[in-house]
Amino acid sequence: MSSFWGAFYLSARQVAAFSNTTTTIIPTGCLAMIMKNEGPILPRLFESVKGFVSEYCVMDTGSTDDTVEVLRSIDMPGELLHGALLGFKMP
Repeated sequence: MSSFWGAFYLSARQVAAFSNTTTTIIPTGCLAMIMKNEGPILPRLFESVKGFVSEYCVMDTGSTDDTVEVLRSIDMPGELLHGALLGFKMP
């Protein structure tokens, strides 16, 4: 079973660019994701956000497929963290 949680953040500069059609959008957002065993979807995912984000931060929760190798091959700066998903509830 795979799991994927993601968030997409736009900078103030990008929000202003959306409201002004003469401004070029400069990708400065960060794609933040928690995932496990999502290797097959990553190329398509990163292709779809290429013009909107300039970096990523991924928490891999123990993938056993090629997720880590695919992430390292993506042509975008980013950070890959490893750890167990302990849940989303507050202490």
